[in-house]
Amino acid sequence: MLPSKRFLTWNRRSTITFAARSLVEIGTPEALNGLVDLCKEARASDAEKAFEIARKLAKCKSPVVKDFLIDLVRGPAKAQWKDGRRDVNVPWPRADAAQTLGEIGGPGVRLALEYLLSDEEASLAELASAASALQKLGDPKAVPALEGALARLRATGHLGSHAANSVEAALKKLWTATETPAP
Repeated sequence: MLPSKRFLTWNRRSTITFAARSLVEIGTPEALNGLVDLCKEARASDAEKAFEIARKLAKCKSPVVKDFLIDLVRGPAKAQWKDGRRDVNVPWPRADAAQTLGEIGGPGVRLALEYLLSDEEASLAELASAASALQKLGDPKAVPALEGALARLRATGHLGSHAANSVEAALKKLWTATETPAP
């Protein structure tokens, strides 16, 4: 008896996830660069495989994957592929990538996070992650982007949401950081 297509799909997905997790745990630049290259190649031909790899890389705190994470944050909001007869439409792991970028820091990170804050397709979780990451970075240049995100959240009726609370917390920290003490 042959295994069902559903089993083969699940088995393939779990194999990809295991391999990606193993390479992230190895953590050498060669392993991580190989995984990044594989994900970039798969994005054009196999979105499901790319999604599984990106999920693992999004939590990798190595500076080696920083550029990949920036591309992930600035990329499309949804991954799409066919799974048998149904269409799969899931969000890319941009929220995890934003959090990781906040911990890694470095050139280009603030701009990528600001882009995510301004993305009309960004979910509330992605907005909250971008705001928290900007708060970790502590760069006062992010204040205008945070103010814009807060205004958009207010206009869409999400003022009491976790995303709005994260944006407000980041703004308070960055405003406090820019204030100069009185003589």
